Amino acid sequence: MKMRKVSGWIAAAAVCLLAACGSEKPQTEGAKATATPTQQVQQPADDAAPTEADAVEEEAATAQEIYDEICAEYSLPEMYPQDDNGILNAYGLDAAKIESYVCMEAAETRADRVFIVMLKDAADVADVETKFNNVLGQLSSQDSLDYYPDQADVITSASVKTKGNTVYLFISEYADGMEEILLDALN
Repeated sequence: MKMRKVSGWIAAAAVCLLAACGSEKPQTEGAKATATPTQQVQQPADDAAPTEADAVEEEAATAQEIYDEICAEYSLPEMYPQDDNGILNAYGLDAAKIESYVCMEAAETRADRVFIVMLKDAADVADVETKFNNVLGQLSSQDSLDYYPDQADVITSASVKTKGNTVYLFISEYADGMEEILLDALN
């Protein structure tokens, strides 16, 4: 009898799990959209070959997707993200002007930073570039270089760069490779 109850509970739990896996849940902000194997591309009703207008444009990579690719390629130290309030307070960045961003900092014993900010308007690029140069200036101060003596070369070789509406700063031993990943994703 006891075994039958346990089997019944296991069967009920399995049904609930299977039902939950099959249900559609609305995506939350920031969630990645992925295609499922059962989705199909709709073909035109007539037998005409698809034109360029019918082609689906590939969406540009987001800052988070670029960061994920960087993390897949390189073993970074433990990094901590900045949210909208954090980027406003720490860097003076207005999230309303930003299309997509990643602002990651290593624990305070490391100088590593990964900043990728994709702006909505090209007119804001110079302002963000200035703010990131201020961050880099603070890290390049003698006090900071004394605090991070083993990373002084990484800090002093870093620079703020732009590509279109994207402003980025990589302070890492892997900065060149990170930039290559970013540029490939933006092209």
